[in-house]
Amino acid sequence: MPRVYVPCLLWSLPLYVLALYGGSRSWLTSTAMLLLCGFSVYYFIALIIQYYLLLPVIQRCCSRRWVAAAAAVSAVSIVAVTCVVTVRGHALPLLVYAGPFPVWLVFFVLGVHLGRSRRDYSPWLPLLLAVVFAAAAYGEAWWLHSLHGAGGYGIKPTAFCYSAAVVLLLFSRRTEEAWGRVAGWLRPVCWLGGLSFGVYLCHCYVIQLADRFCPVSGWFAKWLLVTAVTCLLLAAARAVLPRRLHAWLGLR
Repeated sequence: MPRVYVPCLLWSLPLYVLALYGGSRSWLTSTAMLLLCGFSVYYFIALIIQYYLLLPVIQRCCSRRWVAAAAAVSAVSIVAVTCVVTVRGHALPLLVYAGPFPVWLVFFVLGVHLGRSRRDYSPWLPLLLAVVFAAAAYGEAWWLHSLHGAGGYGIKPTAFCYSAAVVLLLFSRRTEEAWGRVAGWLRPVCWLGGLSFGVYLCHCYVIQLADRFCPVSGWFAKWLLVTAVTCLLLAAARAVLPRRLHAWLGLR
């Protein structure tokens, strides 16, 4: 847990300082946000810590029946979140509506279950479901956006269904074997995977800098710019900083 919590604290410090001196929150609230991983997208670290603590229980309850029960819990949670945050338009911190473990429970339980199963199912049904739910997610986003002129993006019921289908698709042993046959072409993806935690921790700062100093139009151009700059900065930090600091900064 320290290997995810400490990097989160260190990368949260600039936001903590800005909150203190910007006067947007009291020092007590800002400190609580820092310690609870409440700044920016770092709610996910709080989520990971919850699952670390719940892992002994989940390992004993990872049958198909428990996966179905976890799916029901996550379904109720994400519908409630969508109704409160997007449909009704209540502004809540990410930590409050996306940080509690029941919201994402199905993915963790499903991961534990797949890790203990043969995974020899056909990938075609998950692929079909992924395509269907991707289209449904666009439709749901359009509808939710029409309610208030904003919102509809990010987590929502159809996005959860799409994500679960993609997990099943990628974890199929047949998909794994197919990717293995083209492994040589995937080295850039593997390299990026090695940087993924660092990318998660610092990409929001790069987005802000890009918006300020090098604004681009179109999500793909922006994504490409932010990804390239983030990876270059992390690769440079890996090369310059002592290796003993890499883990504590999320560089590996």
